[in-house]
Amino acid sequence: MGDGSHPGATMARDFDQMLEKVGSYGPYQKWRIILILVPVSFFVAFTMNVLLFQTVVPEHWCHVPGRQNTTLSLEEWKALTVPRSKESDKYESCLMYEMASGDVDGTNFTASNITQGCSSGWEYDKSQFSATIATSYGWLCERAEYSHHVLSVNMAGNTVGTFFFSLIADKQ
Repeated sequence: MGDGSHPGATMARDFDQMLEKVGSYGPYQKWRIILILVPVSFFVAFTMNVLLFQTVVPEHWCHVPGRQNTTLSLEEWKALTVPRSKESDKYESCLMYEMASGDVDGTNFTASNITQGCSSGWEYDKSQFSATIATSYGWLCERAEYSHHVLSVNMAGNTVGTFFFSLIADKQ
């Protein structure tokens, strides 16, 4: 041992030489890749991306009760009850006009120019997603950052887990 090498280095060198003689990429390794790594890699992509799709906040607007008592379409009702943004000309997602019902049966509505926050929940564009975490838990408007926090915690957990699990896997 006066040459500066230690038994572990010699053993690793011997193993590498033996592996070259036996064959390091034979039928066993190929089948293992095909039967285990390819399917696992395929499904891991889904599990990694599912959170991205679940935390999406779809287009939304304030729910203003009373449309069922009218013959107005959704677009006509939104034009009457939800203000438009000055910058983008889209409907505001967190504001609505104050509404007053003039009749006892709730069929005659008047809208004012006074805006207020959503008091009766939201309606969502369900053309891409029927439900997401944000829509299920109401992570909209002042609570919109919750969706980003969940995604950040998930990514941080993946980063830390990748680092520590690879260290644990390398332990002998």
